Amino acid sequence: MADQNDKAIAAFLAHKASIEEALKRLTDHMEEHAGVSPDDLHWGHVGDLARMDELLTKISHLTEED
Repeated sequence: MADQNDKAIAAFLAHKASIEEALKRLTDHMEEHAGVSPDDLHWGHVGDLARMDELLTKISHLTEED
């Protein structure tokens, strides 16, 4: 049983590290204005960010307690 728990802990920590790295990449990308200069910005960029916002909202609500 302990071996299974060790495997679960290792998998949990691996997923946690992956999520933290993804959040760092996303934060870095947003700090660079999503890689778009104001002169090049168009509605497609707005749609991209709206979709990201929608997905992140769904993900972040998974952590809320009912």
